[in-house]
Amino acid sequence: MRQTHTQNAHPHGTHAGAQARSAITAGKLLDTNPEIAIEAMIKITKSLVILSEKEAQALATSDYMAIAILQGEKEALSRQYVQYSKEFRDRLEDFRHVSRAKLDKLETLQKELGDTASRNNSSFERIQKRARKTTESSLITAQELSQNHRVAFVQDLPQVEKGDKQNSAQSAPQAEQSPQEGGAA
Repeated sequence: MRQTHTQNAHPHGTHAGAQARSAITAGKLLDTNPEIAIEAMIKITKSLVILSEKEAQALATSDYMAIAILQGEKEALSRQYVQYSKEFRDRLEDFRHVSRAKLDKLETLQKELGDTASRNNSSFERIQKRARKTTESSLITAQELSQNHRVAFVQDLPQVEKGDKQNSAQSAPQAEQSPQEGGAA
């Protein structure tokens, strides 16, 4: 009997493995076997949950370098997740007979992912508002300073001979004063 099984075996391994290869070559990401496909959905969803939790930790500690690094990984994984999810929805009928425990696990992970993503988005919005306020405040301060304080650039100061350096250092501030302020006229 063992010999018969070997003779009927697919040259590339198991029948499920051959189906997976044909699904991938047909542009599908999920295995044609619903049990294997649901495991892939669980795995990618769990990966996104873990990544979202790392992002939440980086947000909580204001580790902007970590956030920036995580963004590239998150974008790539999210694109893949979207493709998996689309394929999953397109094949929803195939997954009706998958074990209830696996479906529940996927549903729980998806809810956790949604909750974490929502909290992270709120944190990002708070950071963005804070950065906007800081930028606006800095711009207003710079405008006020430029309106209330005359700035004298070196090239605008009167030219003096090299021997008069000491006199020019003393007279430069006076050159900026107007006659009303008590400067020499």
